[in-house]
Amino acid sequence: MIIKRWVIAFCAVVGSIALWPGRDLSAEVRFLDAPFEPYVIRTLDVQDLYAVDRADSRTSAKIAPQRVTVLDVSSNGFMKIQTWLGERWIKPERYVEWVDEDYRLLREVPVRDEDGAMVGMIAPQTVHVYEKTMPGPFHEYLIDTWLGRKWIQPGRASMQWNGRAVREERTIHVIGDVALYEYPEQQLVGAYPVLYGKSYWTTLKSFERWRDWYHVHTPEGDYWIRPGIAFFGEFQTVNKRVTVTATKDLYFWPLAEGRTGFARLAPQTVTVRGQIENWYFVETWMGMMWMDNSDVVEN
Repeated sequence: MIIKRWVIAFCAVVGSIALWPGRDLSAEVRFLDAPFEPYVIRTLDVQDLYAVDRADSRTSAKIAPQRVTVLDVSSNGFMKIQTWLGERWIKPERYVEWVDEDYRLLREVPVRDEDGAMVGMIAPQTVHVYEKTMPGPFHEYLIDTWLGRKWIQPGRASMQWNGRAVREERTIHVIGDVALYEYPEQQLVGAYPVLYGKSYWTTLKSFERWRDWYHVHTPEGDYWIRPGIAFFGEFQTVNKRVTVTATKDLYFWPLAEGRTGFARLAPQTVTVRGQIENWYFVETWMGMMWMDNSDVVEN
C-alpha cells in the first residue's frame, strides 16, 4: 500500500516550506510517496470508531484501551486499524507507541513505576526502549532496568537513537528546505542545521533508512532527514511534444493519490521536459507542473 501525506501550508503552493530554528519537526504532517509500514500502538483512552478519516463519519462503536496495529495514517491525525467490524479509523489524542529499539540515555534521570512513583535513578547508558508515549516532544520511555521494565522521562535532547537502520539506497527529491539531523529523532535545544531547497526540488541520495527517516549524502556531509514533502525515483530529462486528449489535473509534485490537482489542463499539445515513471514534467501557463501520462499521445 502506498500512502501520500499532504502538507497543509500555503507556502507549499509556491514551492517552498519554511522550517523555523528549533522547531519540533517530529510533529510535521507528512507528504511522502513511500511505502507505509504498519506499526503497533497502545491506546490509553476509549476510542470512537470512524468509517473514514473524517470527524463527521463517527459511528456508534467504540473500543476500549488496547494494543492495535496502525495500517495507515492521514494528515489530520486519524489512524486506520483493524477491528471486529473490519477496517476503521480512530483519532487518539494520546497513545503509546511500540518501539523495541536501543537508545543512548545522555543524563541521569529518575526511574518511575507505572503509577509514577520514583523507585530509583539511572545513570547515562544504552537502554532498550519498549514503548514511548506520544505525542512529543517530551516523551516517556518504558525501558529495561535492574528493577524490571520501568518508565523514565529524560526531557528534551536527552535520548539518542541507537537502533537498527535498514540498508537502502534511494533517490529522494525533497521540496523546500529540510532540517539535518545527526541521528533520527534528534532534539536540539538550539537551531537545526538546514539544507536550503533549490528551485523546484533538491535531489539527494540515501543509503539507509529507519522508519520514515533517511540517511543521506549532502554537501554538508552525511545527515538524517525526515522530509515534509518528498518523492522518489530517477528523474529523466526529456524534450518532447505530447498531445493531451482529455482534460487533466496538474500538480506541483508527482503525487496525486486520487486528489484533485491544483489546476486543470484542457486537451492540447504541450512540451515535456522531464519524467519520473508515469509522470510528466510539462510546460504550462503556470510554469512547470506535473501530470500523469494517461490520455496522452506522443507526437
